[in-house]
Formats: sequence, C-alpha cells, structure tokens
Amino acid sequence: MKDLTSIFYKHYNDLMQITDAQALETEIFRILNDSKINEVDRKKVLRSIMGISNNLGKLQYYLTNSMLKYQGLGTLK
Repeated sequence: MKDLTSIFYKHYNDLMQITDAQALETEIFRILNDSKINEVDRKKVLRSIMGISNNLGKLQYYLTNSMLKYQGLGTLK
C-alpha cells in the first residue's frame, strides 16, 4: 500500500513562515502546480484556497488540516 502524505508536507515549515496571505496563496499555487496531484484533488484544493485566499490564519489552518488529514487527525473531509 502506498504511503500517502500531503503535497504540502515537505514545504510546511517554510509555508508557515510566510506572514502575508497573498504571498502564501501564491506559494501554495506554485507547489500545487509543481506537484503530481491528480486533477480532481487539484481542483478541490483550488476551490478551498480561493474561498479563504485573503485570510492568513485560515490559509494556515487549511495547510495544517491538510497535513493532519493524511495522518487521520484532520477535520478536512
């Protein structure tokens, strides 16, 4: 069985250092575009990010939940 991790896993610490919502959104999009994530999941992430793109705290919350989701601990579905 393949071990799943968030596409943000190796970037998490760097992403959490970003203190501007627009800069964080841009970096999330860069990571998303560079990843090999399937198209359905890519669109799901894009929809989620677009709804919170102007709020740094919500973007950080989303990233954290994305990380925890793959460990069975997040609140994302």
